[in-house]
Amino acid sequence: MTEISPRRLEFDRENTFYELFISSNDLSIIQSNRTNTVPWLMAFGRYLKTIRLDSHPMSTNPLLYQFVENILNENHHHSTTRELLLILKQCIYLYPDKLINLSFQHHLTKASLTLTDPYLKYKYVRLLRLIIIEIEVQYLHEILPSTDHLLANYHQLDVSIMIVLENLVLMNTDCQLQSRLNQLYNQTLIDYFKMNDFDDDELIDLCQILFQINRNQTLHCLFTIPNLFNDLLIYIDYDTDTMMNWLLTPETGEKFLIFLLRLMKYFTSNHMGRIFLEHIGGQRVFSCAHCDTPLTNRNELVSTRFTGATGRAFLFSRVVNTKQNTVQERMMLTGRHFVRDVTCKKCDAKLGWMYEFATEESQRYKEGRIILERALINESDGF
Repeated sequence: MTEISPRRLEFDRENTFYELFISSNDLSIIQSNRTNTVPWLMAFGRYLKTIRLDSHPMSTNPLLYQFVENILNENHHHSTTRELLLILKQCIYLYPDKLINLSFQHHLTKASLTLTDPYLKYKYVRLLRLIIIEIEVQYLHEILPSTDHLLANYHQLDVSIMIVLENLVLMNTDCQLQSRLNQLYNQTLIDYFKMNDFDDDELIDLCQILFQINRNQTLHCLFTIPNLFNDLLIYIDYDTDTMMNWLLTPETGEKFLIFLLRLMKYFTSNHMGRIFLEHIGGQRVFSCAHCDTPLTNRNELVSTRFTGATGRAFLFSRVVNTKQNTVQERMMLTGRHFVRDVTCKKCDAKLGWMYEFATEESQRYKEGRIILERALINESDGF
């Protein structure tokens, strides 16, 4: 006679609890059978999911909410497990306005430190992404772990945590967080894709978010919109079968189509027609690091003692082949300035900024001059 495995016994007990809960829909029976074991917690999580999907009257029972609140608040000292993640997920749908009272931030912060199973890490990040979708922005800081905490544990989490962090950048227009994420990328987009095992839908989601960040003139993303388009095609090796699968698969179809349409609209409005470039010559020439478009030369260099978002930066009196965005007021180390972000005319890569106006008399020499960040330009021999 074959011995029944412990996992099978556990699953049978879980099913027994689940059938009891579903057949009775009686909270007193659920409470009286509570054991705080894996089978009971899994069965209870499945029960919450079923009554939610069926819109059963029990799902709005205030006594059920109180019972769930007790379970989550009593589990402060327990490690985060698959069954607890299942219960937390159902609470996002059932009690979206009560997550703060359900100790969500505590459980999610602890989970980022204790989860070791790759599948559970993946489900954990999916849970964070669901919270961002379902919960109003103003409450997220009391529900999600802090961004500092997520960054500190970045390498212990599933790679898709980058989608969560970039979403937070976009929601809060958080320039500082984006700068820290740029440091985490620290490579070309195609290399980043190759080094990290993203699901297809995650890959598209990340490109979508990076596209929107690029459209926000306040944020400085390491990857430009042409990067997103070119590197995504290179990553899938221009394979039409892959693109057709993305379009026809429910998880990716709508997302990929929307992304393609946004790209088409962007390129149509920004890149139709011939781009005329100017070259000002010089023995030492500075050019765009992404597309090698000439920008200026050593003769136009005013100072090398500036700092930008990527580190060292240079001040030039004249720069060509750039585009300038709308004027923004910024408080810098040397006082309040009005500046315009500067991008490459050919590839749209962000390069630095132009000083439109300085409020301090001692800083007026900067007006009309342009900062180029050293990491975003190349220097080479000219002619």
